[in-house]
Amino acid sequence: WTLYILTGIEEIADETLSLIKKINEVVEDTATDVRQALPKIYSRDLLNVLFYEFYTKISFVVAALHVSRKTASGYLMALEKAGFLTSYKLGKEKIYLNRRLFELVKNAGATK
Repeated sequence: WTLYILTGIEEIADETLSLIKKINEVVEDTATDVRQALPKIYSRDLLNVLFYEFYTKISFVVAALHVSRKTASGYLMALEKAGFLTSYKLGKEKIYLNRRLFELVKNAGATK
């Protein structure tokens, strides 16, 4: 019984480590792509906001980057136009889905 449980823990740890490595690759690929496509708005802090959760919103960017709502909105719209984010209206607010991160995690869960 103990061996069975330990084997299960090992398998889950391996899967989790693999997913973390893939997420890190997506973060670095996205950093390179954003830097090339939108060099004027690229910053590592902006990238961190995009990968903190599957989605972001203007208020998250304002708080993290200490920019105005107008500037944060411009950043997110530029990222959406370039294909990095997809916006959805949620009540009075607009949220921006990080498509690459969402698809990676969604597909990781579907392969089980």
